[in-house]
Amino acid sequence: MSLRQVNMTKVAALLAVLAFALKGFEEVHGAIQPGTCRLVCDPFQSQSGTHDLGANGLVIPLASSGGGPPGPVGPPGKAGPPGPPGPKGDSSVTRGGVAFYATLKEDFGKDEVLKFTNVITNLGGCYDSSTGTFKSRAAGVYHFSYYIVKTGVSLRADLVLNDKVMAGAVAVDALHTDTASNSAVLQLRAGDRVYVRLNKSDRTLKDTQNLFSTFSGYLLYEL
Repeated sequence: MSLRQVNMTKVAALLAVLAFALKGFEEVHGAIQPGTCRLVCDPFQSQSGTHDLGANGLVIPLASSGGGPPGPVGPPGKAGPPGPPGPKGDSSVTRGGVAFYATLKEDFGKDEVLKFTNVITNLGGCYDSSTGTFKSRAAGVYHFSYYIVKTGVSLRADLVLNDKVMAGAVAVDALHTDTASNSAVLQLRAGDRVYVRLNKSDRTLKDTQNLFSTFSGYLLYEL
């Protein structure tokens, strides 16, 4: 029998003795908690031909507790795959859009509602050229602007919401053609009416070609 085989036989016998001893220890003191002992078997033989138990051989370190303190936090793992797309959000602009732009062709005076009959844009169909009135189809925030050219001494034009004046403009240059203009951002309910009305004014300019006097508006977003 070789020396290596002899050493392996001794190690096997020693392990059998230790297993028997540990079984008896459990019967007397109860089961051994995880981490209370560690067995290391290293039958490595040194160059001198003798077994160096200080570096190899059988090592049984004992500890009074089940484990040491927690180690440091490891580095973050790789990012996972992207999740499924979320639900579709509400658009800031209503479907189809609402916007209009019309110009004044006929002349008006005194306290008349201006009827801008030359309609260039009317997305959503909310502007009625026969009455000069924009009627909102949905609650939301809208922007309106108007420009009115006079021919007489003075002119005042008001932006009106349901018979309430929301903005006013004047043209008072008695010697020259002058323009009254203003704009407003209004919160409307469905069915509200917006129009431009003169206020004790001289005549507006009759214009069929130059498009000087205009009225426009559009929906910023629905509420």
